[in-house]
Amino acid sequence: MSLSPLVTDTALRSAEREKKKAEHELKLQEEEIAKIMKEIEAEEKALENAKKKVETQKEKAEGVTECPLCCNPYEHQLTSIYVPYQFECGHTFCKTCVNKMFDDKNNAASEDDRKGPMRIECPFCRKIEYLRNPKYLNPEYQIMNHTLRTLLRLV
Repeated sequence: MSLSPLVTDTALRSAEREKKKAEHELKLQEEEIAKIMKEIEAEEKALENAKKKVETQKEKAEGVTECPLCCNPYEHQLTSIYVPYQFECGHTFCKTCVNKMFDDKNNAASEDDRKGPMRIECPFCRKIEYLRNPKYLNPEYQIMNHTLRTLLRLV
């Protein structure tokens, strides 16, 4: 039984339409995949930039969380010898370095000068700070950088 040329031609056209439809769908899928790949690349780039930013912020925080004189990391516990002290000029040093500055000045001072607050120069800007013996200050009276102590709890 042979098919008529009309049926064969119709079948061929139908198959051709199906083929073109499938090719069009494939092309749309490829375009969608390319679009998704670009989005993924953009997200990966954004993630990499965010990662670099976090690393930079971490490096900055590490630089802020250590005493610039002795390079020991600050600690947030009030009983620590590395608790941060902030001078009125804004520079911050650990309790150990502040005690050393005080002791050095106290040892060089006359008897009369030892009775009142000790006149100490900031090692960076040379502004004058008047301190009583920091060894005997109660924690609530200590000159302390509370923002830095909060940051230390987070690091």
